[in-house]
Amino acid sequence: MTEKSDRIIGLVNSGLYANMSCVADAAHVSREYVRLVLNDEGGFEDFRRKLRLKWPCPDCGSIIDLAPSRLSRLKHMPAHCRPCASNYCHSGRHNMVITGRAYKGGCKPCLKEYLAKTVEIRTCERCKEPLEISRVMAQMIRNPKQAAKGKYHAGCYLKVLSERPSRTHCRRNHELTEANTYRWRGRRICRTCQRIRDRKAYLRNKVTA
Repeated sequence: MTEKSDRIIGLVNSGLYANMSCVADAAHVSREYVRLVLNDEGGFEDFRRKLRLKWPCPDCGSIIDLAPSRLSRLKHMPAHCRPCASNYCHSGRHNMVITGRAYKGGCKPCLKEYLAKTVEIRTCERCKEPLEISRVMAQMIRNPKQAAKGKYHAGCYLKVLSERPSRTHCRRNHELTEANTYRWRGRRICRTCQRIRDRKAYLRNKVTA
């Protein structure tokens, strides 16, 4: 046995290297040379068995046997065996078999986490505190009617609305007096405008009849 072979055997027995490529890089030899040395010593199969990772599947209890070299090709550590993993989403955290978690586009919890992520940080125009804009809020404030919600926190926005002066006329320029208004779901409705809408609906239904 040469000095180079002794060095390779020592590196393998140290347990610090995950595969033969790592051992070959440390010994400055080719991977095939490492394989030949281990075959001559009869330790190649022992080396492969020593490097395999094993853990029980949390769902069915079967043993998962995986080589470290395969982990480099995986996006995340597989916690479940293959039959059980088919019941989970792509992230491996949510069971898709549970009622209500799966829908046509994928996993609901993963979608909720994706939409809740912060994409922008602004400053609230009322309290001057940092305001986090999530993906859902970013889509909402693209609408000009909802753009004001992207300037304040939820509580500050309600305070701004309460401090806004009340309107004196509707959009058809009818005066909003007590006699000309009524309340519906917390809003003031113009009676004159409502009569106009009712009249149009009556004539439309009369023509179609």
